[in-house]
This record gives sequence, C-alpha cells and structure tokens, in this order.
Amino acid sequence: MELRTHILEYALQLEDSINRLLSTYLNIDDNSKTKNFGNKAGISFQSKIDLLFDIDVLTKDMHLDMGLQMNFRNKFLHDINCHSFLIALDLFDNGINNRFFKFLHEGEKKDNEDHCRLAYDRLCLSNYRTVLEKFQERRIQLKNNRDVLNNFTKIIERLIDLSFDHLYKIKDGLSNFETNDKETIKLIEKLKNNCQSFANNLGSDDELLDLRNKLKSAHADRELMKRLMK
Repeated sequence: MELRTHILEYALQLEDSINRLLSTYLNIDDNSKTKNFGNKAGISFQSKIDLLFDIDVLTKDMHLDMGLQMNFRNKFLHDINCHSFLIALDLFDNGINNRFFKFLHEGEKKDNEDHCRLAYDRLCLSNYRTVLEKFQERRIQLKNNRDVLNNFTKIIERLIDLSFDHLYKIKDGLSNFETNDKETIKLIEKLKNNCQSFANNLGSDDELLDLRNKLKSAHADRELMKRLMK
C-alpha cells in the first residue's frame, strides 16, 4: 500500500502540473470555469500531454517519459496483483521496460526492487524538471510578447501624436499666411478645412478606435498573464 501511495502521489503532482502548464499555453485564467481543466473529469492526462506535444511544447522524449510514469500509475492503481516494480516490469512490454531502464545508474540492476524504485524516482524528478523548464520558457515567451506589443503600442501612439502635431503646424502656417489674392485665400481655407477634417477623422475613425480598444484589451490580457505566471 505504501508503494501504491508513493506512485499515486507522484502521478497526481505531475497531472496537476501538466494541467496548469497547458492552461498557461491556452491562456486559461481560471481552470474551475472550464469543462476540461477543472476538478470534474475532463480530457485525460494522455490527451493533455499529446496536445502539448502537438503544439511543440514537449519533445518526443519528454512526451514518452511522462507517458512512462503514467504506465506505472495505471498498472499499480488498476492491477491488484501488481505490488512491486519487478512485477510491473514483468507485465510491461520491452519498449516500456527499455525506456525505464535508462533511469538506472551504473552498477544498479534491473532485477533489484530498490534499484528500480530509485530509477522510478529519477523518472518522476526528470518529468518535474521538464514541467518547470517549460513554465520558465513560457514566462520568457510571454515577456517577449509583452515587449513586442508594448513597442507596437508606443509606435501607434507616437504616429498619432506626430500626425496631429504636423497637421496643426500646417494649419497654423496657413493661418499666418498673408495674401490678398482671392483664389489663394480660397485655397488656404480649403487646406485648413482639410487639415481640421483629417484631424477630426483621426480622432474618431472607427477602425482606429477599434485598434485602440484592442490594444487596451491586450494590455489587460498582459496584466492577467503576469498575475497567472507569478
């Protein structure tokens, strides 16, 4: 029973970590509000690591190692006769066994129960390190995304400011231009009106307002992800 508890505890910790890791990549803030990532039964652990593999978060070896840990979890949990690593290994095929034996250190034996338990603990530790590494990579990725978006926002805001400044300079220049020629006066008034009209449109254009709202929303999302990754 102690061994089963040991294996189940490690498996539950990995499942919870994978759940949270996948949530960060899917930009899910609150798992409790989802059908697949809350406390109720959702998609299986295997499907979650498959998805992480499909979106290039996990490499093939990482994916196999996590599946390997779950092989032991399922065998000990569902087979009443499986109460040791040696029995479990005898029930597995050569492919699973060969992947597991990679975690034995030099001098350790495949037919030694204590050595196999040490190998299993190393497998679990390797999987936890993988999850931690992927969390760190995601944090860096989100930071880089925030930096790009911040720079884009600054560029848009600066372009708008420059446009208004340039328009008002043109309008002021036209206002200070002195002439008695009627046609020139008409042209100046037309240019001044065009400048003012453009400035008004720049401040009320639907597409531009929509872009600004999206930038504000993106900023809110950035703050949300910053809290999520703390």
